[in-house]
Amino acid sequence: MRRATIPLLLVASFLVAACGEGLAYAVAENPPPDFLTAPTTACELPRCQVIDVTMSDFKIVPSTMTTSASRVRFRITNEGTFTHSLELAVDRDPVTSPNIGPGQVGYLDVDVPPGTHALTCPIVGHAVRGQRATLEVTGG
Repeated sequence: MRRATIPLLLVASFLVAACGEGLAYAVAENPPPDFLTAPTTACELPRCQVIDVTMSDFKIVPSTMTTSASRVRFRITNEGTFTHSLELAVDRDPVTSPNIGPGQVGYLDVDVPPGTHALTCPIVGHAVRGQRATLEVTGG
């Protein structure tokens, strides 16, 4: 009976090790950047606030942002070597910026209700590697 236990333990340990490697070796896609345009409307306090965001491989800076405005314009600078995008979940409906190539600046304008909202890079493999942040909206 003891001989049967050892092979079962070996198989189980290999399966656990293989499952744990999935996230560490997740593929990070690198799609081509989109054509980018600058906003054509003004964004001024108190209704709208411009928030500067820097994206790199694989980080969003700042990782926590706060505003009291009901509309936010993210000015997104890509300092990484991969193409990145910024996605904000508002009431479970994602609002996504264009794909921003290395060295480019893109924008995302979004109306935000009060509360805490998740920001991620929606490109496959980026958020799982840590490219995420939060936005706290205190007013509205």
